[in-house]
Amino acid sequence: GGAPFVGSYIVHTTREDILRLSLISGCAIIFILILTARSLTGALIALSSVGIGILWVVGLMGVVGVPLTLVSSSLPMLLLALGSAYSIHILVRVFAHLDSGAVDRLTAVREAVREVGPPIFIAGLTSALAFLSFVAMDIAPMRSFGVWMFIGTLIIVFLALVVVPAACVLFPLPVREGGRTPPWALRSMIGGAYMVIRRPWLTAVGIGVLVGGSWVYMGEGKTHMTMRDFFLEGSEPVLAEDFLEDHLGGSVYMQIQVTGDI
Repeated sequence: GGAPFVGSYIVHTTREDILRLSLISGCAIIFILILTARSLTGALIALSSVGIGILWVVGLMGVVGVPLTLVSSSLPMLLLALGSAYSIHILVRVFAHLDSGAVDRLTAVREAVREVGPPIFIAGLTSALAFLSFVAMDIAPMRSFGVWMFIGTLIIVFLALVVVPAACVLFPLPVREGGRTPPWALRSMIGGAYMVIRRPWLTAVGIGVLVGGSWVYMGEGKTHMTMRDFFLEGSEPVLAEDFLEDHLGGSVYMQIQVTGDI
């Protein structure tokens, strides 16, 4: 047990987690895009754009010698989850113009970028600056995480505004008349909107109950930090901590200051 053992465990498991979670997230995004946009090519364009951005960020971290920590190991997953939205917005508008009878893909892409390009840039810049605010924290790994999320978000926004439109022009995108949204999803969204419009007081009461219940129970959360908060039950650090607790009365970190010529 102890810091060296935990650090070694984090190094090995972090890389495995990144690979496994990347595959799961990528498959989920492809499935959702195929279900909603009904285009495998569009799904691969969106995923590839974000993947390139993640590779650039992680590679740049390696070039400058920034190690992956327990905090920054989640960076690729967050970039994949947050960055996919920018590419999807571009693709949805391109598909909308193609389905409505645009002359060609270039015209559809130009119109899509003109319409959603500025909002995507503003939204991406806002998110990037929010992550940059982490530099005000006292915890060094959190400061590093904020800086690299700032850089990664800007890179992914750039790729969404440059690479995704270019790919939409170069690769064939099928035209689907009548729209791409699944009928059941469209009915659900329209039905929910009509219910809010027709019964505003009922909606207000429901929201009030949720807000009131949240306010009552928001103070029930426990704030503590132990070894178990970072690792799964049955993992090696937890098993080591259990052994030390059962046989040696637990473990603590001991720091020793040595003064003199060492």
